[in-house]
Amino acid sequence: MMRSWSSLKNHTLASDFLGEFMEFWVTLIGVHNLHVDGVKEALEANCTHVLNDYYIFEGSLEYLENHYGVEFSSLGEGAVPSLGDMDQGALIHLCFEVFGIDVTI
Repeated sequence: MMRSWSSLKNHTLASDFLGEFMEFWVTLIGVHNLHVDGVKEALEANCTHVLNDYYIFEGSLEYLENHYGVEFSSLGEGAVPSLGDMDQGALIHLCFEVFGIDVTI
């Protein structure tokens, strides 16, 4: 169904409309120092956890490394839809489809 911006005045949640069209440029990272004090908390506050040591991050990788001390490998970059409503299975599938990485191995 095609909707226009003018239809937003009758739409209760603009995010429903925007979610159909917006993509975010993100990086899949494999974290090396997950068990260091403060690292897991920083990742939970700034990333989407996929599985084990795999996280999806939108933003400056240098900031993540320098400000929070996260040590990681950048495994791939790509455009993804909003991750907010995805369950773990969908995130795992997304990692394979967008980044070509099977995070279950």
